[in-house]
Amino acid sequence: MKVFKKVFLMFFSLLLIFHLGFNSILFAENINENEKKLVYVENIFYDENGKSANGWYDDGTEWYFFKDGKKHTGFATDGNGKMYFKNGKYGTAYVDKIFYEEGKTANGWYDDGSDWYFFKNGKKHTGFATDGNGKMYFKDGKYGKGYVDKVFYGEGKPADWWYDDGTGWYFFQKGEKFTGIAKDTSGYKYFINGKYGSGIYNDILYKDGIKSEGKVYVNGIFYGEDLKPANWWYDDGTGWYFFQKGKKHTGFATDGNGKMYFKYGKYGKGYVDKVFYGEGKPADWWYDDGTGWYFFQKGEKFTGIAKDASGEKYFVDGKYGSGIYNDILYKDGVKSEGKVYVDGIFYGEDLKPANWWYDDGTAWYFFQKGKKVYGLCN
Repeated sequence: MKVFKKVFLMFFSLLLIFHLGFNSILFAENINENEKKLVYVENIFYDENGKSANGWYDDGTEWYFFKDGKKHTGFATDGNGKMYFKNGKYGTAYVDKIFYEEGKTANGWYDDGSDWYFFKNGKKHTGFATDGNGKMYFKDGKYGKGYVDKVFYGEGKPADWWYDDGTGWYFFQKGEKFTGIAKDTSGYKYFINGKYGSGIYNDILYKDGIKSEGKVYVNGIFYGEDLKPANWWYDDGTGWYFFQKGKKHTGFATDGNGKMYFKYGKYGKGYVDKVFYGEGKPADWWYDDGTGWYFFQKGEKFTGIAKDASGEKYFVDGKYGSGIYNDILYKDGVKSEGKVYVDGIFYGEDLKPANWWYDDGTAWYFFQKGKKVYGLCN
């Protein structure tokens, strides 16, 4: 048994010596075959001193940066300082959310693989910086749009055109909502705070930025040819209306017909302080007041004798009177001699509700208090 162990140990020692000797011969042969004495051995690159390479070396195909004999990926320092490497070359990639271009933190415009962005210290820049177009405002690596210190930027520069600032569209000049005359795609216009001016400015009337000669609505106000808010009758293009302070008037005012009541610029119809107006004046005829037709005098539902299209009639609260008024019997406003139905009551010739036999025009009936009697009666 002891003899077997000795033989095994001798065999293993010879095998190890043979293996090491063979690799040394192979390494020596590779060095001899390469004039620069730079070789790969089992994927490790060795320098001229036979040590695993560290730094820049031409491996026979191209220059690479090695660390411990391998093309380096990660950070390391060379003659340019601390650099980022990828497979032995200056790397272009994001590392911990920082973008590196050719080994250094990106500064300027670079395509990160998704799009072009402007970087500063490896991050998509927000703020001011200078590129080929001069000093620009950036937002997340793109030319920015938005307010900075009350100045609005559009595509990196103070805005000089129409832009939506998030609250609406405005016309800007040098980053401010413009007031004055400027030209856009529709021509020269007058602007107020970035909108087309509408109103009186410097004694000139403008509508939607264009100078106007009047007889036009501006911001809901109708202006006359004197360029002042209208205070009379004007045709606004849809019809004639009476204006006060540029608005179609509702209320009392005086025109060529005297003091009149107006409603939305027309002679008004309706009750005002219990007086009914028809066509601007207290009503003096038949009018529908919204509840029914009534005959008015001086704006009140009339009671008394008056004349309408059918002749002289007796009225009670604006309706033809039917009944006994002042000891006189009326039917539909006309004086009656009796023997007639009035509001369902039959009156005799004595002008009182019938209480006897009467011919009502259809037949003879016995009446009590003006009503036909059916059955026993007292």
